[in-house]
Amino acid sequence: MSLPISAIKNLELTGVDYRTYITIDENGQQLEAEPSDSQKAILVILEDSIGKMQCVLTQDHFIDLTMLCETLGRNLKGIEPDTSLKIAHALGLECISSLPGLTNYPCIVSPQVLDAEQLYFSSGRDGHYIQLNSKGIQSLFVNAERLNFAKAISQFKPPETMAGTEDEESIRKAVQDFTTLRIKQRLETTLEIPPMPQTSRKIVLLRADPDAGVAELASIVETDPSLAAQVVSWAGSSYYAAPGKINSVHDAVIRVLGFDLVINLALGLSLGRDLQMPSDHAKGITPYWKQAVYCAATAELICRQIPKEHRPEPGLAYLAGLLHNFGYLILGYVFPPHLSLINRYIEANPHVPVHILEYFLIGVTREQLAAWLFSSWNMPEEVVSAVRWQNSPLFEGTNHNYPNVLFIANQLLHGKQLGTGPAEAIPHALLSSLNIEREDLDKATQKIWDNMDHLDSIAKSLNDGL
Repeated sequence: MSLPISAIKNLELTGVDYRTYITIDENGQQLEAEPSDSQKAILVILEDSIGKMQCVLTQDHFIDLTMLCETLGRNLKGIEPDTSLKIAHALGLECISSLPGLTNYPCIVSPQVLDAEQLYFSSGRDGHYIQLNSKGIQSLFVNAERLNFAKAISQFKPPETMAGTEDEESIRKAVQDFTTLRIKQRLETTLEIPPMPQTSRKIVLLRADPDAGVAELASIVETDPSLAAQVVSWAGSSYYAAPGKINSVHDAVIRVLGFDLVINLALGLSLGRDLQMPSDHAKGITPYWKQAVYCAATAELICRQIPKEHRPEPGLAYLAGLLHNFGYLILGYVFPPHLSLINRYIEANPHVPVHILEYFLIGVTREQLAAWLFSSWNMPEEVVSAVRWQNSPLFEGTNHNYPNVLFIANQLLHGKQLGTGPAEAIPHALLSSLNIEREDLDKATQKIWDNMDHLDSIAKSLNDGL
């Protein structure tokens, strides 16, 4: 398969010498190694009331949207993912190419691109790159404006060995910084802990009781009619293929889900309903409850691929999956004015992991916030660890199997455009440490893709609050 016709015509019109570099063939087979992020040029389309413009930078950088808007005197935002696809398809491409001459939009280019000795540009077809040397790069951007608008991702990675007390210091510092800026609805000089919902508190206490049984669990859940309805609906979904009708929480436990799964499911649902869903969200991002449902189901399936002697408790992995993005709700509670800014940066930088952008903008990540709060609420340590370190694929600390499983679940989902952020490669060393074969993992998680309609239905019922 050759380069797209529109890309070839543009290169011929520009008169640059280029080489074709193909990493994946039409059957998905790997032919060559992927270029590193510092070697890839990417193109992002932004827009405002004035019109659209193109920004070209290397993939190891992100757009500092505030700096760019202040420099240009504009109010630029990322375009809708569907709009991006429409532009690509109109040019006969699978995705947006990083060649600036394919559209008539004005173009700005970062110094990292213009100063490179060699770069790989997306042709608009997956796995098909255009390799240019320094001279070719200069020719390609002869009509573009050189502008410093990008920041290096490597400079804003959150520490990966931070202790819990240091997390709290980072959170307090972020709050105090915003207090100085007189942000409305801020927390004052101390960080207030939102109270744990009453039902959640009862479930946490029940989890710690070795003599607890189905009757006690059903009694707690059924005192909250909405929660009980959600648990029954979940158990009765086609995903679990239970014979007959599920009429009660007791049925859900005994006939379908089991005690461990129901108690963790009830806890996750109870916590997730208590904090108000933020009204602002990034365009093209999977809704909160859909992320939660898919991540929980995927994490549980991954757990069951791990040999029993090393296997994390599937119910706790399920709970961690349900709560993996709980920090998003906390951001809306603690930093409501800045959640909007975070979302605009996410839209403008779809190639950048979200925790990088949050750390750059507010000095703390949603994972740090959630883990700190869960620890304050005396949630299971396994869940605290899973949520806190889910972005660190080779984390080896206490309860490391839980964040390891969550990382794998997230990357599998991101690869299907589910979740928040780009898909990252799953290190072979990580799979080896968990004694999982990639082929077995793909076979197991096929159940997720085969049951998307059922999982979507569950997520919708949760989002609608039943």
